[in-house]
Amino acid sequence: MIPLNPENQRYIEIVVTGILSLIIFHITKKTNIKLLVFVHSILSSISAVSVYFFNLKPHISMMITIVYLPYHTYFIKEETYSSHENWTTVAHHAFGFFFGATELVIKKNEMTYVAMQINEFSTIFLTIYRWKTNTITGLIFALSFFWTRLYWDTIYVLSHYYLQSSLYIQIICIPFYAIQYYWVWTVIKNIIDAVKKPKAKKD
Repeated sequence: MIPLNPENQRYIEIVVTGILSLIIFHITKKTNIKLLVFVHSILSSISAVSVYFFNLKPHISMMITIVYLPYHTYFIKEETYSSHENWTTVAHHAFGFFFGATELVIKKNEMTYVAMQINEFSTIFLTIYRWKTNTITGLIFALSFFWTRLYWDTIYVLSHYYLQSSLYIQIICIPFYAIQYYWVWTVIKNIIDAVKKPKAKKD
C-alpha cells in the first residue's frame, strides 16, 4: 500500500480529478458541444472560487481546466462559429494547457492559474447568450466579460499574481493576455456595431 505522504496524496488527487473531469466532459459532449463548454465554465468557476473561500487545493481546480482544454480543442471543429474565432480559441487553449501542465510540475505559480480560471465565469453567460440571443443575455454576458477578462485580469491578476510570478511565467502569459485583450476589443466592436444597426435602419 502506498503511504499517503503529501506528494502521493497530491498525485492521487490530480489523477482522480482528471479522470472524473474527463468522464463528465465526455458525457456532456455526447449531448451537445455547447453543453460541454457550459459545464466546464461552471465547474472551473466554482472550483476557482472554492480555492479562495473553502480551501480547495489549487491543483484540483487546475486539473479540471487542464483536462478540458485539449478535449474541447479536439472537437472545436464542431463549433459553428467563424474559423478566426476558433483559431484564437485554439491558441488560447494551447497557452492555457501549457501553463497549467507546467505549473502542476513546478508548483510555483498555481494561484496565478486559479485566478485566471475566474475568467470562465463570463463563458457561462456567453453560452447562455448563444443559446438564447437577445438584448438581456447579451448585456449580462458583456458585463461579466468586462468584469472578469478586463477588470479582474488587469487590476487584480496582474498586480497580485502576474507581476509577482517568475519571468518564465510572465513570458508564457504574454500571448495569453494578448488574446484576452483581442477578445475584449472584439466584444466592444460588436457592441458598437449592434448600437449602430438600429440607427442605420431609422435613417
